[in-house]
Amino acid sequence: MSLLIIKNITHEGPGILEKIIAKRKINTKIVDLSSGDGIPEIAGYRAIVVLGGPQSAIDNSSHMNELLSFVRATIYKGIPYLGICLGMQVLAKSAGAEVFSANSKEVGWRSESGESYKVHLTGDGLNDRLFHSIFFPARIFHLHSETISCVKGISLLAEGSECVSQIIRVGKTAYGIQGHFELTKEMMLDWHEKDSDLNHISREELIVDFEKVKVEYLALGEKLFENFLTIAGF
Repeated sequence: MSLLIIKNITHEGPGILEKIIAKRKINTKIVDLSSGDGIPEIAGYRAIVVLGGPQSAIDNSSHMNELLSFVRATIYKGIPYLGICLGMQVLAKSAGAEVFSANSKEVGWRSESGESYKVHLTGDGLNDRLFHSIFFPARIFHLHSETISCVKGISLLAEGSECVSQIIRVGKTAYGIQGHFELTKEMMLDWHEKDSDLNHISREELIVDFEKVKVEYLALGEKLFENFLTIAGF
């Protein structure tokens, strides 16, 4: 049984997760929808990861309609799922939630007021296996302009001060994270060159913010992804 990773745009890859996959020697298939790859048949995959991208879960495109159908099947079959940023919003919409424009974009490490973006566990999150041996609140990187409403069937596991819905669970093993815990420094700088929202922040400012949090941030990201892979049975 293998792990399937779906990229919605080439430069948004698995980051920290890639290191853990290699350490565990997990057989992994990566498809890049922006390069014309198709979504494979769901059979044979023990877990699914859907990464971020500039698209919207409410796009009426063949790309998005196919992805939503695939994630609905993942939920129905109870296959462990991890969605990051766009992958979280796709999970939420597949489970019946509304996806809509946030009051303000969350971009980088800090809000416009200068406060670090942090996520706080809810009561449901406190006992969830995804956060085993992880201490919260946790600093997180953001790059999104949309958010979701939680509806019946979606458990809110962690909240933020601006966009409230930060980490969700659908069923027992389908998770969505609005922000990014997978980021490496190299990825961040690459995104800075390619993303029009992110390059409004200076490269130097991003580096300074990353260096302040990197020890706890990278350790948290590794542990969180380790926990997900354990939940998935790897």
